[in-house]
Amino acid sequence: MSPLEVPQRFARAILVHLLRVYAADLYPDAALILGIHGPAGEGKTLQLDTLLHACGVQTFRLSGGQFEDRLSGEPARRLRDTYLQASDHLRQEGPAAVVVNDIDTGIGDFGNLVQYTVNRQNVAGELMSLADGPETVEGRSIVRVPIIVTANDLTKLYAPLLRLGRMVPYFWQPSAEEKAGIVARIYPGLRDNEISALVNEYRDQPVAFFAQLGMAAGDAAIWDYVQHRGFTAALHEARRGKVRFRSEVTLEALREAADNLLQRQEDLSNYVQGATA
Repeated sequence: MSPLEVPQRFARAILVHLLRVYAADLYPDAALILGIHGPAGEGKTLQLDTLLHACGVQTFRLSGGQFEDRLSGEPARRLRDTYLQASDHLRQEGPAAVVVNDIDTGIGDFGNLVQYTVNRQNVAGELMSLADGPETVEGRSIVRVPIIVTANDLTKLYAPLLRLGRMVPYFWQPSAEEKAGIVARIYPGLRDNEISALVNEYRDQPVAFFAQLGMAAGDAAIWDYVQHRGFTAALHEARRGKVRFRSEVTLEALREAADNLLQRQEDLSNYVQGATA
């Protein structure tokens, strides 16, 4: 199991969807697609991967970036082939699911910022076709497979794809309590009151921010190691897995790392605003 805590509310949405799709006899009209959407950095993809792995579900993965190609129709074929592979696995070996990460980046409508292509239209059509006929693909009778997509904004997708009966939308943004549970698993050496203080102090930051703090807090230890060993030797040892420069994670070290990260973000924002002024 990953050190990441998967909140029960998130797990419930995923597991209920999987079992409903698998139970074709009980739920013949169950929506094939679960759309997990919400703010960036809140752990949608990582928690989904963690949960599926822990439950023994084989993941057949695609990303939004794979839905564009110089050959028209290729992304739709890629999606269809992935679904067929997952169905074969489910029938012959065990639980399976198709997971499409960041689907809105691939087929979302962002107005003038993105060119509307034939492939985007074809992929949306293929997803609707699978949702409407999940047990017959390319003339083959197959076992239906749950499809789970992640996105920051599902409303960017082709509206008919979101129709009830095709997709079940699930908005994910962890509560303060859920976020504290996730952070506690990332930093098991901290006490509960320290976790609460950290999450409360940076309450507006996503889960990804807290996950990065440990690495940022170790920057000083890495630099000390490089100065002691020299860069060439440190690089050689790192590639051989012989280097140990992890520093002790404390609340104060994480706070200092958090402030540094926020300052870097502010510097970047100021630079971008200045460059576009």
